[in-house]
Amino acid sequence: MAGVGLSALLRTPRHIRRCPPWRVPTAALAPLAAALLLSLAPATRAGASEPGAASSASRCPAQAVDVADGEPLCLARLEVTVDAYAACVAARRCTPRATRAQCNGERQGLGRHPANCVDLAQAERYCAFSGGRLPTSDEWERAARAALPHVDRSPGADPPADICWNQRTQNPGTCEVGSFCAPSAICDLAGNVAEWTSTTVELPGGKRLAIVRGGGWIFDPLAYAAELDPAFRRRVDPTSRLVDLGFRCAFDPGGTTQARRPN
Repeated sequence: MAGVGLSALLRTPRHIRRCPPWRVPTAALAPLAAALLLSLAPATRAGASEPGAASSASRCPAQAVDVADGEPLCLARLEVTVDAYAACVAARRCTPRATRAQCNGERQGLGRHPANCVDLAQAERYCAFSGGRLPTSDEWERAARAALPHVDRSPGADPPADICWNQRTQNPGTCEVGSFCAPSAICDLAGNVAEWTSTTVELPGGKRLAIVRGGGWIFDPLAYAAELDPAFRRRVDPTSRLVDLGFRCAFDPGGTTQARRPN
């Protein structure tokens, strides 16, 4: 029905013209036409918490998932990749990442792996370049509660197999983004790389640390259960460029994205 105007909807069909003349007031048909046009509009997203929420496709960019629990939020499905970050550097909107062993940009064939070895300011600049922002710590946790696997965290339990950890993959490094996705379609919220958020805390003396969420590819048999908890977090120097730390971007529905850095 795309592109069909109201006048076309009201036009008398050809087979009716062969019948005896009849006349219906246009005003009587207008409500019917309006109802038909309304039925063609996008359906409300299932599970959306706010009344009248539009579909995920209309709320969020194509690369993001509608997180329907709480305030409107679109979170990127995937962690930012080496290739995507390189495009920002080429556009002179981002600065180069750190270059050392296990920083993905220094190894060939890792363009679809996460962009690790970036500090907080670099992650913020990339998200602004892409039209988004870093998620806050609370926003990241909202998404993780729906996406992280429910695993047995009791002592001695086996770690899950569907996460990018070096013990499982036998690979001392990251995996291609999107290798391990939750039913919510958000991928790699545990394993692969931990992720920067925009939330910082101030220590006595004025030093600020950034809140990092999720666990990275470096497997710790004593800590893996904690890293799978959606509430797991670390405090990291915002200038750090770590091999198991990357990021993903968030987007506010409606194109009103602004950086957020709550205390």
